[in-house]
Amino acid sequence: MKTTKPMPKIRYLGWSSVILEAEHGDLVFDPFFRPYCGADFSTLEDFSNAKVICVSHGHQDHYLDTPAVTGRTGAPVVSSQEVCDHLHNHYKVPRDKLVPIRPFETKAVAGLEITAFEWRHRDVSYAQGVFGGGVLHGIKWAWTALTKVPSFSPCLGFHVRMPGYQTVTNYSEGFTQNLDLDQARNVAARFETDVLVAGANCAFEKFVSEGAAVFRPSTVMLYHPHEKLFEKINVDSATPEAFVSAVKRLLPATEVLYAEPGFSTVG
Repeated sequence: MKTTKPMPKIRYLGWSSVILEAEHGDLVFDPFFRPYCGADFSTLEDFSNAKVICVSHGHQDHYLDTPAVTGRTGAPVVSSQEVCDHLHNHYKVPRDKLVPIRPFETKAVAGLEITAFEWRHRDVSYAQGVFGGGVLHGIKWAWTALTKVPSFSPCLGFHVRMPGYQTVTNYSEGFTQNLDLDQARNVAARFETDVLVAGANCAFEKFVSEGAAVFRPSTVMLYHPHEKLFEKINVDSATPEAFVSAVKRLLPATEVLYAEPGFSTVG
């Protein structure tokens, strides 16, 4: 039986930057605010109330602005050991601000209960990243991938319990052609999910809907994690309406939201 607790206020700032607002401060997923690929969705100030930062993996648009946000706010970073080590070794983030977490490990951080789990990333064409957006973009993209980020860190999602609010599971970019439904079922079986947050891009309607159906949440919030990057390198995605319809076919009683940058639930 689903909880009668209220849903936390959720803000979507673009890319994979999602904020759960709480009275004592915000939990921030994958903060990324720098102008990139023609997008200028947010600023450092939008993350100024962060009390916890969760980083799903080490790709550029999930990772690069984490040092600035933790430096500005003092918020601890919860992520894989690889991401935490990179933040310390390359960006001098103090160890006492880093919270390494393993799959199905739970950490209590800033009054929140955070459990990590693994998911599988979509297939990435590095040739497309290097050559798809023009020479200057390709050189910058490749240099950053090789020198500035832990590109091959594990991919983690997060289940969050916030006192007084519904539970939230962020599956990040895990609903793709590499979705492992048994893996998703194992995650869903371990804890109840009231609100499911997930990326939706490419022609992945089938995988987004099947993944969401495993969790049977009260609310699904979808977002496009790479809209401006895909425009630059000429990668098409299904429409928001197609993703929402696909999820509703399998979960007709579930509220399905599609978030554009700047979106906010009432909370």
